Amino acid sequence: MSGEEIMKVALFFLTVAGAGWTIWWRIEGKAKAAEDKAEKVAADLAAHKLHAAETFATK
Repeated sequence: MSGEEIMKVALFFLTVAGAGWTIWWRIEGKAKAAEDKAEKVAADLAAHKLHAAETFATK
């Protein structure tokens, strides 16, 4: 193999690795956003349960 062919193969693998890294990065970002949203929903539900217990359980 000549130097040019080696550079082409190296560039190909770098391109594939870069695409894989980009896809992984986007998936991680979406998973983090979903996790943050789930934590907010859980906190809102806990606050609603507390409010319902204070308001309706005493009557």
